[in-house]
Amino acid sequence: MNKNLILTIFCVFAMSIVSSMAQVSLYKKAKIEAIDANTQLFEKLRLENAQFVDQLSKKLKIDIRRTLGGGRVMELKGINEIGEPIFTISESNLQAGQTTFTNSIYEGGKLGVNISGSGQYTQGRLGIWDGGKVLNSHVEFGGRVTQVDNSSSTSSHSTHVAGTMIASGVNAIAKGMAPSANLKAWDYNNDDAEMSAASKELVVSNHSYGQVAGWVYNDTITGDQKWEWYGNTQISEYEDYKFGFYDSQSQSWDKIAFLAPNYLIVKSAGNKGDETGPGLNPKDSTKTLEKYYLGSGQDTSNVARSLNDKYDNLPTYSVAKNILTVGAVSIVPNGPSLASDIKIASFSSWGPTDDGRIKPDIVGAGVNLFSTTDVSNSSYTFLSGTSMSSPQISGSIFLLQDLYSQLNKGTLMRSSTLKGVVLHTATDAGNTGPDYIFGWGLLNMQKAASVILNKENTTNLEEKSLNTNEVFTKKVV
Repeated sequence: MNKNLILTIFCVFAMSIVSSMAQVSLYKKAKIEAIDANTQLFEKLRLENAQFVDQLSKKLKIDIRRTLGGGRVMELKGINEIGEPIFTISESNLQAGQTTFTNSIYEGGKLGVNISGSGQYTQGRLGIWDGGKVLNSHVEFGGRVTQVDNSSSTSSHSTHVAGTMIASGVNAIAKGMAPSANLKAWDYNNDDAEMSAASKELVVSNHSYGQVAGWVYNDTITGDQKWEWYGNTQISEYEDYKFGFYDSQSQSWDKIAFLAPNYLIVKSAGNKGDETGPGLNPKDSTKTLEKYYLGSGQDTSNVARSLNDKYDNLPTYSVAKNILTVGAVSIVPNGPSLASDIKIASFSSWGPTDDGRIKPDIVGAGVNLFSTTDVSNSSYTFLSGTSMSSPQISGSIFLLQDLYSQLNKGTLMRSSTLKGVVLHTATDAGNTGPDYIFGWGLLNMQKAASVILNKENTTNLEEKSLNTNEVFTKKVV
């Protein structure tokens, strides 16, 4: 038997081919028509919802959009199937790239290639949806960020996330993961329809936001009471059912990904590990130490609720099946040597999903990332969160598509192939094998790129088509 380990990854389906011309359509006419029909449905729902949200805001006497402190923004999106308000919240680089060995595929890296996101086949195929406009005039972007929608107010969060993805490295320690890539940016207010429309061209997009669930600390509230709880007492007095719950938003994103099989949606897991509420009263465990608000209204309570500080604190569409959900770990300068080097961030949300699936899928560097901000065209700041680890992953794995397309005459991997490569080459952490804290482990770009390069003929990465009743046999020695 061959002593070398042969890593074989098969993805069986009808393969999409991209010609040598950049921005040629990824899909055939029938697939594009299905995507367009889905986009029109989402746009119709958005228009209906916009008027309803305005009415709901007035009825509940709450702002449609408000800040929570720490660069976070919360917005009223509508109501769910059982009639409760839905709120979206934004979740708050050199060593980050070292942590995941992303630097191994840069010029001068260990793999002897020069991949930075500027390949002709991947131009215009990287996207971001976030809580406001990216400051595209920042010196780190050099005109490479295009704000596609009409968003006008810049966001420190959006700008920081974008910097982690593509900052050029004017300030060397702020260099993004794909420092030569172009980035298309949208505000998340109309994400479903915009994602559906853009899925005809994009191969990777980042989404560092999610649905409000459980405890939220609102630093902008005047007075001592700053905690809010967003559970539904008609379903559970103790725990917010939205954790681990596969909802209609999860289904929408899965449908977008299904219809555009080259498109991988990368999403932050959430930061619920540290948001555990006001604490329990030591003299009465059925009560909290101080009162808190029920949702965004004025009603208060001191009934004890779940701390949500262990397993099962992934909010709703973080559990979508066809996306890549990202948790956060501390930076490991020069990358980990041992699994014990990889430390989960205290805030990072854990799985499982309510139906038992492993989430998050993977982890990336998300503690104290130094990146761009919108204070000025040359300003930077440190932020922590799965909002930071998600772009650290999305910017990195975009480079794998760049590498693959250059080696395969413009062909781009299916998202399932890309996801499979990323998960099965990750550096294991925590319990042996996949788990509900680290997923499959810490992204290892050196191993993932090595599978694609296959310099030593020890890996086999194929995408095949199978007709009904057809048999495919592959001999692995």
